[in-house]
Amino acid sequence: MRNRARSITGRLVLLIVIVYVASSVALVALVRDQLREHVLADARDRADLLITRNLAIHSYFNHELKPELFGLTDPVLDDGSFEPSWMSSTYAVRRIASYADTGSGAYYYKECAIDARSPENEADTYEAEFLRALNADPVLEERAGVRAVDGEQVFYLLKRGEVMEEQCLLCHSTPDVAPAELVAYYGPDRSFGREVGEVASALSIRIPLEVAYAGADGVAIRLSGMLLGLLLVTLAVMFAFARREVIRPLALVGASAREIASGTRPLRDGVRASGPSEIRELAGTIDELALEIDRRITELEAANAQVVAANAARDRFLANLSHELRTPLNSVIGFAGTMKQELAGPLTAEQRTQLDMIANSGRHLLGLVEELLEYSALDAGVERVTVSRFKPCETVVGVVGLFQPAAAERGLELEAGPCVHDHEAHTDRSKVEQILINLVGNAVKFAEHGTVTVSPSLEGDVLRIDVADAGPGIPPDRLDAVFEEFTQVRTGDVAKPTGTGLGLAISRAHARLLGGDITVESVVGAGSTFTLRIPLRYPDASTTDAPIAEKDRPGGDGPVG
Repeated sequence: MRNRARSITGRLVLLIVIVYVASSVALVALVRDQLREHVLADARDRADLLITRNLAIHSYFNHELKPELFGLTDPVLDDGSFEPSWMSSTYAVRRIASYADTGSGAYYYKECAIDARSPENEADTYEAEFLRALNADPVLEERAGVRAVDGEQVFYLLKRGEVMEEQCLLCHSTPDVAPAELVAYYGPDRSFGREVGEVASALSIRIPLEVAYAGADGVAIRLSGMLLGLLLVTLAVMFAFARREVIRPLALVGASAREIASGTRPLRDGVRASGPSEIRELAGTIDELALEIDRRITELEAANAQVVAANAARDRFLANLSHELRTPLNSVIGFAGTMKQELAGPLTAEQRTQLDMIANSGRHLLGLVEELLEYSALDAGVERVTVSRFKPCETVVGVVGLFQPAAAERGLELEAGPCVHDHEAHTDRSKVEQILINLVGNAVKFAEHGTVTVSPSLEGDVLRIDVADAGPGIPPDRLDAVFEEFTQVRTGDVAKPTGTGLGLAISRAHARLLGGDITVESVVGAGSTFTLRIPLRYPDASTTDAPIAEKDRPGGDGPVG
């Protein structure tokens, strides 16, 4: 019971752990994903803020500062002068960023262009593809997402940048139109040939996510640790509760039940369990069952005492029957024989017939008494086996000779089949003879015509004797019944057989006692063949009182005679 309780508790704990772990994993994954989404949203906000600031700087330079400065410097500067600090808004954005720490130092920021005037602003492959897409699709404004750059996860944002206007062509149309100092500063080969309306640049920003993701993962790990700790505490509390409320009470119930099973605890004492109501209810049911078993045992003991007394009475009755019936019957048979010898005077033919009837009836009654006594000995479970050496062929011939007069009287031919061996058997001769007497007697009694053949043969170390007749046969549905005690099978118009119906039951019991068996094959209207098989050598070659197994007792399988 203790192991059972632990098994139940173990399965319950395992189920809780599985559900808890699955829920915790799902919760941690959800929290981590939410944190990463928050990281991406924060990265987007930072990127938008940075781009908005830089675009504001561009707008201020191009629309307010440059026109005013050009108005002031036109009288003193020649047409070929170029000063990037206030004439190039891109240059100004880079310089301003170097003075103001906005937390973007770890970010990648570029105002990229294809064939950029400054090589450090040259678009990479990904940015160049976006610029070409901008010029092909006027509606496209930006691209954003997460991708790997040099093996590192980054949030990227690409937005539409500078669009060429008429005034921009002064510096981006051809080198001969552009200010000489600009051409001398950047060279005559870069960022020329632009057209009005062309998207010349894009704003590219990349924000690394590894640190932010690591922070999100750290929160998830700490949350996992907290959940694991909570699980351990929960399991400890559950185990303590289960041990006190389930395992110990069930263990006490199991110990009491084992004591009842071993007999060290009276059934009427029950298990007397404590604990939760369910366990007390279980214990109460076991107590009721124990009381019912105790009552049944008392009834069985009383019934067994009655059976023992009945068996003793039966034994006394059979002992008296043996003495009170066999002795008078033998006397009757003996006196009838003496009178037939005419020692008391001459007899008429009618008197001889009457004496024959007296002798035959006495022998028949004596046979019935003998069968009943033998069946009683078998049913009691003890039968004496007396082992001796004999030749089965001689036994068969002797039994056949015993029934020759009866067979002739019924107009039957009774013969022993050819005996092609001269082996000795080492078993109980009297029981083999008794089996053959029952089988041959039944064949002669039930056969109406033809021949009754008794054929001995060998199957290895097994003696086989077939008793075949041309009687009425046995229906297939009655074959199993012929070996049942007190059972006789009638076929067709055959008169009800005489006898106790024990002959075949006793024969099969004897055969099984000697290590063999009897089987039957029959065809209605054609006859039956009973086959005896027993080992040539009895397993225990000594004389013994051998208990009969339940299946070997009369009634195990079934008779005709």
